[in-house]
Amino acid sequence: MLAIFTLASFAAYAGVGDQTPVVSETIRGDYQRLADCFYERVEKADTQTFKYVLNKNDLPSAKKSRISQGASYFKNWEATFSAAGPQSTNLEVSVTTSLWGPNRGWLDGVMPHVRYCASAEPLSRPDNSSESGAGAGRGTRRKH
Repeated sequence: MLAIFTLASFAAYAGVGDQTPVVSETIRGDYQRLADCFYERVEKADTQTFKYVLNKNDLPSAKKSRISQGASYFKNWEATFSAAGPQSTNLEVSVTTSLWGPNRGWLDGVMPHVRYCASAEPLSRPDNSSESGAGAGRGTRRKH
């Protein structure tokens, strides 16, 4: 009887601590610029949400960047920026699953930074053929 109770208790906790995808969308902008902007903003954020370890893993050969918050064995959230085209990025955000389901509260601290970086992304790449003239400075990113 104790063995059955123990197995039932373990089954109830299965999945707790796992990452659950909660956001999957395509956003405008270069994946690396968006990931860099997001990382910088999160790193500078002075909120309780980001008082934990922040990790960034760039995978240039896969055109992907992963940013997570939490220890390597337990991540509160993870945002993955993947190239979907020359000026589009697939964004996947996952959060930790608690006893009550995915902890969507982390999104309140993550998504505003994603939205800011997407809105600050230039519409086109700089014209490298000319450094002066009417096109100079077009497509450059502003300092935040």
